[in-house]
Amino acid sequence: MVNLFQGKIKNLKVKHLLLCVFTFFMISSLAFLMTKNLKKIHAYDFSNFNPGNIISDGVMSNANAMSVEEIQRFLTSKNACKDTNIAKAKSYPGLRYHIENGHFVCLSEETFEYNGQKQTAAQVIYDAARDFQINPQVLIVLLEKEQGLITDTWPNHIQYRSATGFGCPDTAECDSKYYGFRNQVRNAASMFRSVLSGGWTNYPVGKNYVQYHPNPNCGGSVINIENRATSALYRYTPYQPNVGALANYPGTSYCGAYGNRNFYVTFRQWFGSPNLFVLGDMNHYWQTHGGSAGEIGPVMENEYCDHSVPKCFQTFQNGRIYWKRQNGTFFVKGDIDNIYHDKRNELGYPLTDLITTGYDVYVQKFENGVVMKTPQGIYQTNNQIFEVWKNNSKVEDPVVKKLGFPTSDIKFSNNSKEGLYYQEYQNGVIVGNDKYGYHVSMGEIRKVWEKYGFETGILGFPTSGIIHNFNSPEGIFYQEYQNGVIVGNDKYGYHLSMGETRKVWEKNDFEFGKLGFPTSDIKFSNNSKEGLYYQEYQNGVIVGNDKYGYHVSMGEIRKVWEKYGFETGILGFPTSGIIHNFNSPEGIFYQEYQNGVIVGNDKYGYHLSMGETRKVWEKNDFEFGKLGFPTSDIKRDGKTEYQIYQHGTIYFDQTRSWVVEK
Repeated sequence: MVNLFQGKIKNLKVKHLLLCVFTFFMISSLAFLMTKNLKKIHAYDFSNFNPGNIISDGVMSNANAMSVEEIQRFLTSKNACKDTNIAKAKSYPGLRYHIENGHFVCLSEETFEYNGQKQTAAQVIYDAARDFQINPQVLIVLLEKEQGLITDTWPNHIQYRSATGFGCPDTAECDSKYYGFRNQVRNAASMFRSVLSGGWTNYPVGKNYVQYHPNPNCGGSVINIENRATSALYRYTPYQPNVGALANYPGTSYCGAYGNRNFYVTFRQWFGSPNLFVLGDMNHYWQTHGGSAGEIGPVMENEYCDHSVPKCFQTFQNGRIYWKRQNGTFFVKGDIDNIYHDKRNELGYPLTDLITTGYDVYVQKFENGVVMKTPQGIYQTNNQIFEVWKNNSKVEDPVVKKLGFPTSDIKFSNNSKEGLYYQEYQNGVIVGNDKYGYHVSMGEIRKVWEKYGFETGILGFPTSGIIHNFNSPEGIFYQEYQNGVIVGNDKYGYHLSMGETRKVWEKNDFEFGKLGFPTSDIKFSNNSKEGLYYQEYQNGVIVGNDKYGYHVSMGEIRKVWEKYGFETGILGFPTSGIIHNFNSPEGIFYQEYQNGVIVGNDKYGYHLSMGETRKVWEKNDFEFGKLGFPTSDIKRDGKTEYQIYQHGTIYFDQTRSWVVEK
């Protein structure tokens, strides 16, 4: 069951094994000299190799390591039977080859008769693994170790006849009763199972002297065989590799034997550590992603499970596979897992594999959050913030779509009663909580929010993202908050809009109306006892307080109010907006104040109307009467006040009033 030179009968062709052994002794001296100078360009790391524990019982017994479909995919991936150089078969007339459609049929395409039906090699391997509860990977490696059948592109009938080397002792020809691919695979599996189940072996668990070579003069050593699986390998191939065999892999050495060495290396390269095993759904996932040769790489540790949930994870060369019954099985790659693994109690188990977003960002979703891998680094966030970022990345507006990549993990601020989660990005922040939602906060709008104390200030939490209204006359950006809005653009700046002031602006059709865009924040003047709030716009101001209300102040009427000292002057606070009376003969605008009115139009100007003079004008039916429109402010001549109108003048001398018509 061993061949000194990797067991490939095709390499020996029709020569018998006895001749091979004889030849070995003839060339041993030459081999020794050659080995001394052998370059170790293919040196393999055997630092973890233990001749007493080559493979664990768990790995050898893992009959569910691969499905028949996975076995077939593996065989095809290693050798797709594309060798079309069929002419070389003529060089070996004593050997038979299977040739179809101009190419050699190799193991991945070969079929074998059984009970009148054809079975694929994958099916034969799978059935033997299932029937004898042996890992199919062990049988695959055995086929490669003994005959090279997995990778050989033009196998011959002798390789199939003695596929696993079963019944082929070192000192005699192979026993014909064990001939045949299916026979070979099943007998090998049966023998492994026998030893695993406590059956006879010439190398039982414990200390055993194991030779380096069939020639006892080559020596050996006592090794402690730690498990039945390793015992089974020694029953099958009763030699251990010497120092030279390990140092010169994949070559040869003086007095070397290579069967168990090659088994160990091939298993590790194809399926990961033979001392570690992968079970169930995690194994299925691992195999479908290429096993040891795939992106996950070889297994590094056995699984760790919490059976009360249940959930498990297992470490591989390039990351970890996580399994949870209600979630499924997913892989977390090394750089992400380095961050995630210590936070798994916080983030929960994965819900997806790594997903590419198409924006140079890879994301992986977990039960309680998301990990984002960007050119800036790897950061943790929650599902809501991730969705906001993803949607922002899809926005077509280049001004809004400039949040960029995250530059921090998600953070929490308890400055407010409700608490605020936030994550910083290259050009802004995503903020929020479950109550008010999660929204982008960036640019000039964010500066205004910061100016007013963020979520603990007068605006409170944002309740919308940043919105660009393209229908606005010059374009406007705005963001809504609990208690107001921040609005603006680069031309007019970004300003607070809230409360009664905002209601007046809304009543006047926002930026579409006569006021236009705000050009200042809401300000406060304490010039008067009651105080005055005001906000400037392109074409006017909104002014007021809770006592007298909030009103538009603009144009010529505002100039007159300014002339008379605003709210600290004789008129006091405005108590109405600017009203246009279309029923007036030539149209009139007016605005009421605490102590009077400003009235007029562009034809006759805008003038103060108050006190006794106003009462007389009212008595004479305002502009509808004989006096018509005022054409001057109230003037004083000594102790007499007077105001000129279209068709006359009103006089008042503190004791009486009179009208003089033109």
